Amino acid sequence: MSFISTKKLLFLALIIGNLSTLIWISPLQENLSLLANGTPTQLFLIVWGTSAAMFFYCYTHQLMKQFHYPYRFLRYCLLLSCLSMALSVFLPYDAADFPILSKWHVRLAMLGVASYLLLFFHLLTDIMKKDYTFYIKSMSYYTTLVILEALFFLLYGSVTALLEVSFITIMATLLYAMSENFFMSS
Repeated sequence: MSFISTKKLLFLALIIGNLSTLIWISPLQENLSLLANGTPTQLFLIVWGTSAAMFFYCYTHQLMKQFHYPYRFLRYCLLLSCLSMALSVFLPYDAADFPILSKWHVRLAMLGVASYLLLFFHLLTDIMKKDYTFYIKSMSYYTTLVILEALFFLLYGSVTALLEVSFITIMATLLYAMSENFFMSS
């Protein structure tokens, strides 16, 4: 099996695994943190969160190398951001029994996602200097993602499973498309 087909297989596995989380939870009323409270689904949540964070890290790091991203400090910030996302799923979310751990679960997840979005925006602005067509196409999808997720958050008043699943699905699709050079200028 070649590397290209392995990348496609991993991408499809992430998307299918991500969408399968909707089997266990109501996407508009609850968030995926509640999966951590059930024993059989707790392992699934950990695999889901860490695989998404690893996917984001690997593909974003690949883009940084591809476009010769010069900011070494921000490469470390990418690592910390993705680690924060991954670590948040290891902490239980049960405000009644573990109030402090629940707060840290939310803080780490929010910090990881917010810092990742800002860092990715910075990466795109750096890409603008090197390939403007790639930047325009990528930025339009990225902007759509951010606006859509903000609307989901405002519409439902909190983080829901729909927001979490759509963020990972759309961001993973954008990263995959960028890594496969779907947006390269001809």
